Amino acid sequence: MSKTVLPSKFQEWKGLDRITQVVHEMKCIFREITKDDYGLDGEIEVVRPRADGKGHETTGGIIKVQAKSGESHVKQDTESSFITPIEKADLEGWYNAPYPVFFIVYHPRDDKLYWKEIKSYVLSQGAIFKAPLHVRFDKATDVFDSKCLDKVTAAARVSPPRISQEQREKLYSNLLLVKAMPKTISYAPTSASTFSV
Repeated sequence: MSKTVLPSKFQEWKGLDRITQVVHEMKCIFREITKDDYGLDGEIEVVRPRADGKGHETTGGIIKVQAKSGESHVKQDTESSFITPIEKADLEGWYNAPYPVFFIVYHPRDDKLYWKEIKSYVLSQGAIFKAPLHVRFDKATDVFDSKCLDKVTAAARVSPPRISQEQREKLYSNLLLVKAMPKTISYAPTSASTFSV
């Protein structure tokens, strides 16, 4: 007898495929986690253009992703917002993680991805850990698309690219040349701890 593939699995894959597409449009890397998925589905590695214009370079910036997909994760849906119910243990795990976590939901009727960076979202809410737990998405501001690259880069704590090595500038030193050492160096102790003009 052949095995059954549930419709929910196709919906889950569709959501992950959309995330992959958007991340690649950002010119970043998306890796799906396929082994022992306990609350995280993938990770985004932020890359940036090389200074010499020859491709991109990795930055070390990594963001973990928890993805949900389908109508079962879209509740109280209106023209402007919707909520996604979550478990307390999941939210606590994402919030306490040592790395940034994006919670991304694929809304099938809108055919869009919506997202929240969990640490900043939890800090911006009042009693978020009280039941019933959910994440609220604003359809105008929480769309996850290739225009989110700056926010993704900031969440990954990636510093801006260094100045081009092709660029030249004149530098002036504030060091003075010592031509001879003095015979005596004097000092006087002071109780002053601050300097004022």
